[in-house]
Amino acid sequence: LSGQKKVLREQLSSCSIPYELPRLCFPPYVFRQANLCAFGRIVASLRRFVAPGSRVVELYGGVGTIGLHLADLVKSLVCSDENPHNQQCF
Repeated sequence: LSGQKKVLREQLSSCSIPYELPRLCFPPYVFRQANLCAFGRIVASLRRFVAPGSRVVELYGGVGTIGLHLADLVKSLVCSDENPHNQQCF
């Protein structure tokens, strides 16, 4: 990209959670979901299987999109990924 940083800012709006999530910033060198509508439904379904007060570890979590949508349910959340650029998404 010619000098200027180009990013895509997105938020999962199809997943109902009781708090405001940050708009995530996706530069070209980090992974993002291509179909946000389907992904929102997957995350909403996943919430039904997470017991309140659980301790959750999200491996290969990218920028933590799934984990952020579970944060209100869990006691502890750790998201892990090896891409050093993920940190720039916030």
